[in-house]
Amino acid sequence: MIRLRAKRRDLATEATQFFAEASNLYVPGPGVVNGFTRVAVQPVQGRLSELDLDVPKGLTVGDVTGAIVGAWRFDPRKSRLHVVLEPAQTEAFKFTVETQLGAGGLPFDLALAPLRVAGAAGDAGLIAIAFGGDAQPEAVHANGLTAVNAQDFDASLLPHTREGQPLVTVATGLALRRGGRAGGAESRRSHPRGTHHKPAGVLVGRRPHRFGG
Repeated sequence: MIRLRAKRRDLATEATQFFAEASNLYVPGPGVVNGFTRVAVQPVQGRLSELDLDVPKGLTVGDVTGAIVGAWRFDPRKSRLHVVLEPAQTEAFKFTVETQLGAGGLPFDLALAPLRVAGAAGDAGLIAIAFGGDAQPEAVHANGLTAVNAQDFDASLLPHTREGQPLVTVATGLALRRGGRAGGAESRRSHPRGTHHKPAGVLVGRRPHRFGG
């Protein structure tokens, strides 16, 4: 009689493979653009002990937070963020990256792009631009993005008051055109808000899934 049993996986020796998704929120204001990115990673093979992220030119990293985040290091010359995961991960996890971009005084033109996780077998993401009480856009143009429902965006990234009330609201019905492998958004002439108090708007688009390189 021949008895067969399943071979046990040795995660430590498997080649690492994972998928990533990032929700990017940018909030322009006088003198600075604050960025908040929620990175979600799904390992499918092996163990992940560290990650590298490509940060758009001009952005600096202020903090990286999450239960699995150990040491992190940002190289501004290479625009590369290195994050150590403690302990090494085999299950899905998330962490948050806070960034800033110097913007000068209002009004100004602004071009933004999402953070991307290097080495992912496939990635997807959301990018949103929020305008609060001190600035508003004249126009926003998207490249490489497609329209999504506002509910698809990670609402926990939106700034809130101490009482839990959101400082921005999400605009819907955006006609963002489909583009190529990279995505981004441009805000033309962000300027101070006037005395008319419209709800702050968030423009949201999805970067297409990319598999392979």
